[in-house]
Amino acid sequence: RKELYDAALSMLIRRDRERYLGPRLTEAPQTQLLQKLAYWMVRNGQAEMDVSDAVGLIAGALPAMPVVAELGGPAEVYRYLLARSGLLREPTAGTVDFIHRTFQDYLAGRAAVEALDFELMARNAHHDQWSDVIRMAVAHARPDERARLLKRIIAKGDRSSAERARMHLVA
Repeated sequence: RKELYDAALSMLIRRDRERYLGPRLTEAPQTQLLQKLAYWMVRNGQAEMDVSDAVGLIAGALPAMPVVAELGGPAEVYRYLLARSGLLREPTAGTVDFIHRTFQDYLAGRAAVEALDFELMARNAHHDQWSDVIRMAVAHARPDERARLLKRIIAKGDRSSAERARMHLVA
């Protein structure tokens, strides 16, 4: 499943290379920014976010991403991601979400592993919104990280009779 999302994400982000549309970003910085948005949504229990929050997250990332900053300010980078990544949409005025929840979960799982947020994932493993994020995190993680995450989820399940079955199922 991870390989399928890897390929789909890469295809959507790289399609600008196939046609010249002015300034463009490589796959890595776009993915990093999209991960920030996806992981924020998951951590905050939201399926969509205000555009102003998305622009704010991008603004916080730009100082460490000079290549991205060449596109302009945070609002211009947001519009670039919206128009060109193929992963974002504005379902209503002032809100943004991912075209499909699976892309959000895939990117959030990757961001959670990069942030080493294994305890946060284990604490939330019983929530429906986190189960696919955790599956994607396991797919992205290195073997020792996978073991660390799964052991934490099982241990949390062992300590909670109410959530034991759910936590063990997720693990």
